[in-house]
Amino acid sequence: LQTYLTRYNAVEPRPQTRLTDHESFEDWRLRLPELEDGVLLCCPEDIGDHQCCEEHGPESKALCEKCRSPICANCFEHLSEAKLPPLSYANDMWTGYGLERIYREKVTVIELICASPCLTSLVMLSMEGKHKQEAPGAVFDEEAHMARHRYGSRGNVITFPLPVEDLLRQLSEQTLPEGDDVVNVLPQSGKQLGEVFRVILKTNKKGKTTDEEIKTLVHQARVRRQVVVDLILDMKKLGHPSFTNLDEAAVKENAANLPEDGVPPEVVKVVERLKEEMEAE
Repeated sequence: LQTYLTRYNAVEPRPQTRLTDHESFEDWRLRLPELEDGVLLCCPEDIGDHQCCEEHGPESKALCEKCRSPICANCFEHLSEAKLPPLSYANDMWTGYGLERIYREKVTVIELICASPCLTSLVMLSMEGKHKQEAPGAVFDEEAHMARHRYGSRGNVITFPLPVEDLLRQLSEQTLPEGDDVVNVLPQSGKQLGEVFRVILKTNKKGKTTDEEIKTLVHQARVRRQVVVDLILDMKKLGHPSFTNLDEAAVKENAANLPEDGVPPEVVKVVERLKEEMEAE
């Protein structure tokens, strides 16, 4: 744990912001009583039965020679040579728990994209829905084997990864005008958002497919403006280096380009099937 904190406790570029201001690491540590500074950064759940000796029980968060812990061949090889394993938590691999808001608010993929300053992939969702009979509620909220209406659909989600090495090199070469900050364009919206997230919805429904129907058909394309703003401000509060310099007022002003609760029109393309094709079915 001390090795990790020595390297990463101070959050650049603001060293006065420290990880330990927000994280106690209580859930991620074990103690080696025989060592002077024997606090390990790890996942305690990986450790086997603690009832191996009378010196400590399951709540002691301590290790002895009789404790059992899983280890992969690569880590074993490095430890045998007294080297830090590349996958060690102490090697900048610790991420902690995800933001509580993501789980509490059931944040969608596109909401996370709106709140992210840097994206390394293009996400495309293509879906074809055949509306045989109208029904209340969302099609994909029906319980398995309990469909009371005839629906048919098919589709896929494709993620196109971008060359990370080239992206990092180009980002390192970029310079911003004095006093400017790239993060002040957050949240992602409009044409900028449409370039990294796209939904193609094909339908034979008679009449225009409404925004409300799109929201229920494609759950992960739903954007709630306040949720996106809260995600960004959470990261600023936690001292994340990509968010520390953003202006809160500018974020809220930019967020006005997002729907209060809906699907951004820039990311959705609805393709209505030809009347002849509908009649043929």
